[in-house]
Amino acid sequence: MTDDLRSAVRAFFLQKGKTIPSDATDLFESEIIDSLELMELLLYLEERHNIAVSQNLMTADNFCSIDAIVRTLDAATGVRAALR
Repeated sequence: MTDDLRSAVRAFFLQKGKTIPSDATDLFESEIIDSLELMELLLYLEERHNIAVSQNLMTADNFCSIDAIVRTLDAATGVRAALR
């Protein structure tokens, strides 16, 4: 499931025309993503990949990098691995 999640998150950024130097890059610090785009990412994951993110997981630390996003979603209870 981790590789599928990583691919889904990377696909979102590719669609936005954004280059991420590494999966550990801080997306907020490097100004690759802002709070509005974070909401767009969450909607993208929910609508296109059937991944619901619990509100208590929506913290900057959990979404500061691709690695953090994948780790958060992979560990979250209730995350559905049925990526379309």
